[in-house]
Amino acid sequence: MRKTIISALIGAGVMFAPMAADAVGLGKLTVMSGLGQPFRGEIELTSLDRAEEGSLSARLATQDAFKEAKIDRSAALVALRFSVEQKKSGEWFIKLTSPQPINDPFLDMLIEVNWPSGRMLREYTVLLDPPGV
Repeated sequence: MRKTIISALIGAGVMFAPMAADAVGLGKLTVMSGLGQPFRGEIELTSLDRAEEGSLSARLATQDAFKEAKIDRSAALVALRFSVEQKKSGEWFIKLTSPQPINDPFLDMLIEVNWPSGRMLREYTVLLDPPGV
């Protein structure tokens, strides 16, 4: 089951990126789990410079970043694990997982991505459907 989720880019003061043209970009978030299941999702990485492929890191943004963006930080988000991985096709993505089921149907997450020449924050809004929907 693959669900494409609403992806929202948030306003001024929340998105940070270097001025270079080769900045890393975050694409859509695809969720492959349902409500009451451990979270499994993937965020596409776009405009990734070959020199930065192995040096990218992703995580949930800090509590202060959530406050600055005026986003409530749900306790369910704290358990999310992030890893930057490469598919067999060569495409890079951020894998999001949680060890326990997520029982909140609505998640508003702020993701921080860091690389040697920059940093970016991006908000994703997720609506989890019950399994089988």
